[in-house]
Amino acid sequence: MRFIQSLAFLGLPLLSPASPFLHERRADGVLPLPTQVIHQFDKPAWLENIAVRSNGQILVGFGTAPELHSIDPDASSPNPRLVFKFPNATAVFGITEVYTDIFAVVVGNFTWQKESAVPHTWSVWTADFTGASPVVKKITDVGDALWLNGAAAIPNESGTILIADSSLGAVWKLDIASGAYEIAMQYTEMAPLNFFPFIGVNGIRIHDGYLYFATSNSASSYRIQLSCDGSAAEGAQLEHIGTYTFGLDDFAIDSNGIMYAATNYNSSVEALRADGAFQLIDGSSSSLVLAGACSAAFGRRETIDTDILYVVTTGGWSKPINGSITEGGKIVAVNTAGYSFESS
Repeated sequence: MRFIQSLAFLGLPLLSPASPFLHERRADGVLPLPTQVIHQFDKPAWLENIAVRSNGQILVGFGTAPELHSIDPDASSPNPRLVFKFPNATAVFGITEVYTDIFAVVVGNFTWQKESAVPHTWSVWTADFTGASPVVKKITDVGDALWLNGAAAIPNESGTILIADSSLGAVWKLDIASGAYEIAMQYTEMAPLNFFPFIGVNGIRIHDGYLYFATSNSASSYRIQLSCDGSAAEGAQLEHIGTYTFGLDDFAIDSNGIMYAATNYNSSVEALRADGAFQLIDGSSSSLVLAGACSAAFGRRETIDTDILYVVTTGGWSKPINGSITEGGKIVAVNTAGYSFESS
């Protein structure tokens, strides 16, 4: 691993507690939005997912290693710290906060060179940060799962999480306390289409009582109203929000309901509105700025980083920049302060 002291082609300074990048509140929101690399890993590191703790620290998982890392974006040299290396696995996928500072982590076997998951190798763990040192323990194997991917916790610390199965075309529901799991919902729209990379439902988030999900093959987003136990609400109908750029991956949702979706194959982040309209806010297939952007999460500290969208990248391994250029995956901060879909 290495820390990039600066990126000459961007001419950007280091993040620090006093950095104006984190603290400024732009009024223009001019596109593309400003970005800052927090940390870049050596090739061929593929960062797969991200979660942000309430204290500002960032958790990341890898598609190229069964490891969970933590990094402090406020440090003068934000170097990652290994939280845990998971046995009998090759990758870490979904990460979601189940209880205050206790995160569920999805682990399994994944061949990143082929973008192919190994069925029936998936398990769910918890990483507990409430004590002096993190405590990681296994909850259960999910033996029936084919490819567990994005995860989202049912609100109000219910102890239940939803997990996308990209190959099965379904969403699992799992109880953290007991380890019991079942299929919560399965729709044709969640299934992968019959062409590479064979990825159906991918990223999932819960917002205002709805489950939002993105599908990679069909590049579409949907939502459905949830009941309090994480199943589809009685009589709820699946709503198609829109169709976007191929390779739609994980995403974050802001307080206004705007989805900020990583596109992976297009190496960009797009803002997706509830009426189906979308807008490119950063990156492109010819730029290394967000090469292989695959997941995103907003900061959680009021007045510090709630406008900062933290994006993790694969390094462009799924679709190299300009057909041949790849790099190590990285964590990038995108400043969305002042951005408005309507005014841009």
